[in-house]
Amino acid sequence: MNQKTIFQRVLTEYKKAWETRDPDLAIRLFTPTTTYQEDPFDTRPMRGLREIRAYWAEVPKFQKNISFTYGPIFQLGRSKVWGAEWSARYTKVKTGEKVKLKGVLFCELRGERIQRFWEYWHIRGGEPSFRAKTSKSKSL
Repeated sequence: MNQKTIFQRVLTEYKKAWETRDPDLAIRLFTPTTTYQEDPFDTRPMRGLREIRAYWAEVPKFQKNISFTYGPIFQLGRSKVWGAEWSARYTKVKTGEKVKLKGVLFCELRGERIQRFWEYWHIRGGEPSFRAKTSKSKSL
């Protein structure tokens, strides 16, 4: 299977994991030694499946009616790094506030899984409803 097909499959599963709020599905996308940087201002990326699963377990507590779309996808030169533009919408569980996000994500693949994940995004509709516990940063 070529890398582009693998990355498209990863994005499809990422979408399903977020929209169904399934941390177990999410962590199956990553290698055991992966890093995950949710915000470029995070002081430390999440490391390993335990930290990533804990992060993804927080999502269902704060979001509902999640919709995630992506495209176009691209490869950075001849590297194992792939990227995609994405957008998402959700409703905050506690307040009913509608939130929109738009960004770009990058994945360095190892085989059929993500070895390194990082993203940049912008939010409309207030503060994000979840943050990596390892982050010491605040949203701009």
